[in-house]
Amino acid sequence: MVYKQKYLDPLVLFSFQRIFAGPSSKQMLISFLNASLAGCRNIVDVTYNDTTMTHSADHETDDIIDILCTDVHGDSFFVGIQLLPETDLKHDPVMCGMRLIKEQKKIEQLVYLKFNLKKVYVVVLIAGHMSKVVREGYRHDINIRPLFPRKYSDLTLNLVFIDFALFNKKETELSTLLDKWVFALKSINHTEEISSYLQEPEFKQLFEMIEYEGLTSVEKQAYHASLKSGN
Repeated sequence: MVYKQKYLDPLVLFSFQRIFAGPSSKQMLISFLNASLAGCRNIVDVTYNDTTMTHSADHETDDIIDILCTDVHGDSFFVGIQLLPETDLKHDPVMCGMRLIKEQKKIEQLVYLKFNLKKVYVVVLIAGHMSKVVREGYRHDINIRPLFPRKYSDLTLNLVFIDFALFNKKETELSTLLDKWVFALKSINHTEEISSYLQEPEFKQLFEMIEYEGLTSVEKQAYHASLKSGN
């Protein structure tokens, strides 16, 4: 199969996992999460949960990357990154967050650690049109307080939606790191070279990581299968 673009489409499942869950993704992931959380936390280290790399046979969790994060103060918290190519959000982001909360309890029981967890974040990348509702901006927050036993009574689930369809800034209008990330992810497979406005090291690594000719023949087959399925 002939592929005419120089770079992969980042908003399909194969590329999404390659960018954010690959063996050399750590610094890019930290940059993207800090940009997405908009100053709420300053992440300095990340650890992938086992479920990020090992998915179930029915692929229900393939579009979710689970990460244990450590911030500059040494506090630990969970973040899930979810890719939603479909227009119907259903309850997927909420279920992703609830699963991360349950995972925290499991880890606490297994290794006898108490993270004193206060927040769980889910960053949702919406590749399609979320709805016909007119919104201001492309990033939106929803905070949910789940019903849990008293020891988790102050825990909140924080959903961060990044809607690519609502992002329409030109490269000369990029003012934040998140602007740059969304611009890069949305436009990279329609360009031949990195923009002069994306000179941070993480973007240079991004372009190198998803260059089509850098894939093996097996990876190319997997990418085309992901494109064909729309995921």
